[in-house]
Amino acid sequence: MTNTLGETNVNSIQPAFANNYDGLRQACQMLETFVGKQELTTLRENFSGEDGAYFIGVALELANRIHAMPTTSERAEADAAPPVAYLRYSNCNAEWYVVKRSPALGEIQHEAYGFARPYGDGGETSMSNISIEKLLKLGVDLDIYFTPQPLDDIRSKPEAPPCP
Repeated sequence: MTNTLGETNVNSIQPAFANNYDGLRQACQMLETFVGKQELTTLRENFSGEDGAYFIGVALELANRIHAMPTTSERAEADAAPPVAYLRYSNCNAEWYVVKRSPALGEIQHEAYGFARPYGDGGETSMSNISIEKLLKLGVDLDIYFTPQPLDDIRSKPEAPPCP
């Protein structure tokens, strides 16, 4: 579902993963190609903790958001709308914002599209291909609490400081 600007309204997405055991299992299986192993293990361990319902909700919302993201094969219609960042990855050197994902869910994500912003560089960022697989191999974390937002809003904010 899109708003008047043509952006996907993430709050109105029809869930692809139900809030039950099978839905959560399928969501976690799909998240394996977007979330680092240690980060996903920690998220799963929290399912049975005191705040389990909260973390289950985080995993399902994230999986449903990724499922509903535009894909790199969707060109004409999606490119006409202002780009929205759906995912944010970061480490001590940079942050990456993903606008489109590979069309094949559950497979290694070689073809994500978005932009990177190196910390302390202050240089101009440009849109390019992003290999989520490479980011995960480098230990870059997915910000599971990131809220999708227009890239123009992100670009207008000052960059985050690098890790100490």
